[in-house]
Amino acid sequence: MELTIEKLRLVLPSGYSDRAESIAREVIQQLAKRPFIGSYQVGQLTIPSISTYSGEVDGALASRIADAIHLQLNKTRSSQGLDTWHSTRLGTQER
Repeated sequence: MELTIEKLRLVLPSGYSDRAESIAREVIQQLAKRPFIGSYQVGQLTIPSISTYSGEVDGALASRIADAIHLQLNKTRSSQGLDTWHSTRLGTQER
């Protein structure tokens, strides 16, 4: 299985700008570990907002983002029968 992401857009709370690149890389690494069946093609995938927590490490936040992408992607595939995913739009919300 091959996973291609042309564009990953993370909308992070203020104060996360210096961590955005690290979080994005970790999201990609986490997605690479997830099981995917077949291939996907999705023009844009939006996930629900994900809360951030004070003191949370990048890997923990990235793992929750990757979980949400994986879940939403599987829902999209099930409902539309898609094949080769390449783009996503993400939002987070600080708590």
